Amino acid sequence: MVSNAKIYKNGETSYSNNSSCTTLPPCKRMKHDHHHHHHHQYHNRNNNNNNNNVSAAKFKGVMPQQNGHWGAQIYANHQIIWLGTFKSEKEAAMAYDSAAIKIRGNDSHRNFPLTDSNNQEPNFQNQFTIEAILNMIRDGTYQPEFADFLRIQSQREHQNYTSGGTAKFLFT
Repeated sequence: MVSNAKIYKNGETSYSNNSSCTTLPPCKRMKHDHHHHHHHQYHNRNNNNNNNNVSAAKFKGVMPQQNGHWGAQIYANHQIIWLGTFKSEKEAAMAYDSAAIKIRGNDSHRNFPLTDSNNQEPNFQNQFTIEAILNMIRDGTYQPEFADFLRIQSQREHQNYTSGGTAKFLFT
């Protein structure tokens, strides 16, 4: 998995030879429709090459790969940002959600509904630049780091309750 990340860090995405996105005028006007258009284009290409994997991804920003893994990408600033390859469709969908929070804000379309833990995600991401978040997603360290953050948060909350502390809570 890490070797994949290194390839993509140099800006070599698997779709780098498809430059049509930057030249198409609808990029600005129809952000979401345009993204879907690209999304399906890749599905068709993958499915034609690989008859074993006929199922298209159920999640936004996720596409099946030749080796049975799942790729994740997000469309932002008129370009496709590759988020890496993941063992499961769900992991790829979570990677998309995490990238969408950082790049598009919390009101972006998500694959999974907000829960008690992932509504803390913006607080966690505020500590990092977009580039750092994307690199963590690509090299697989994002979820463990976020889990650590949540554990520290809940310990702080617990201390605040027991000591009647006046520390400000991070969430509203």
